[in-house]
Amino acid sequence: MPILIGVGVLLLIVLSINGFHELKERRRRGRLRKQAEVMGFSFAAEGDSRLLELPADFLLFAQGMPVAPKNALQRPWAPPAEDGRLTPELALFEYTFNVRFGRYLQSWRQTVVRLQAQDISLPSFSVMPQRAFEALATRARDPELREKVLGTAQIKLPAYPSFTERTHIHGYDRLAVQSLFGDDLVAVFDNDTTLCLEASGSVMVLYTFDKVATAEELPALVDQATRIYELLQPRATVTP
Repeated sequence: MPILIGVGVLLLIVLSINGFHELKERRRRGRLRKQAEVMGFSFAAEGDSRLLELPADFLLFAQGMPVAPKNALQRPWAPPAEDGRLTPELALFEYTFNVRFGRYLQSWRQTVVRLQAQDISLPSFSVMPQRAFEALATRARDPELREKVLGTAQIKLPAYPSFTERTHIHGYDRLAVQSLFGDDLVAVFDNDTTLCLEASGSVMVLYTFDKVATAEELPALVDQATRIYELLQPRATVTP
């Protein structure tokens, strides 16, 4: 009988914890939905898997066992401006990947901003804190990708030696990547030393590794992504 009571108590605790987490997530979805309305974005609890379609291997999405995007906010399509410029496609979503440790799974979850613009063609590159790069590069599930990334020398910016001491810039076309950086772009990452950027072709993603943003932080993330796009666009414009 004592064993049965113990099992019952344990089951009750597990159910209570699961119920608490479910209630917490439901409340979070409600706040995100309201924030999406304020921003004029659509909201979907189950994100579109096409958000993970990328023109190159991005380190964040090369980790562990991926989970479909959740809690996705997407900016509606806008007609071209008077000067013919298009508004980039922009979405925010939560991305989780799991890594198995013995009998258990450990999860990493982060809010990702995905921006796609047809008027830019970026070299494949990333900018992130040294610690985040080491964690992502050494744990990439594809051994060929892992070897390729770790075997490529870090890109240095001669004009910003202290910046490249604490920030890892990775890319395969050194000169093309270096040409993207100036005082303005360096300042963005100096002002937020946890920020990670991965980009290739017409797509860039922005995130803080293993950090989920609150609903109130989403407008600032959109502003940040837009600012980076505006700095990169004239340096990587598609030639008609």
